[in-house]
Amino acid sequence: HLHIPKMEDGNNFGVTVQLALLKQIADLQEAIGKNTETLSGYAGSRADALDKLKLPSASTTTTKSTSSTTTDDKTEKKTSESKEEKLVDGNPTSIAHAARLSALVSVDGLYYSKALRAAQSTLGMYVAVLDFFDKN
Repeated sequence: HLHIPKMEDGNNFGVTVQLALLKQIADLQEAIGKNTETLSGYAGSRADALDKLKLPSASTTTTKSTSSTTTDDKTEKKTSESKEEKLVDGNPTSIAHAARLSALVSVDGLYYSKALRAAQSTLGMYVAVLDFFDKN
């Protein structure tokens, strides 16, 4: 936090400079917050595009169970195992698949350009604040 002297009659140039610097810093923080909010939608947008792409997937579920029974001092153990494999096959040669893949690439490109613009504007604002601070 900067110490800001009170405005008084006469020479208030230093106070004006400090207030202008605080305003630039507040504007910079607000712009960075907006850029961050804009980029926070990337994961959801990409996940939606991937879900619509319906890529081939395979899943395997293995279930093991063991039971033991004691009768007349004899212990009998039973073990069972079941394995389930599920294969979901998409059709990567269809026209719809190509369009969905194109949509996924466009989501990546859109958010890349947003991130690049956000980084460039943030860097520009930092340089402007440092320039203002250096000159005053």
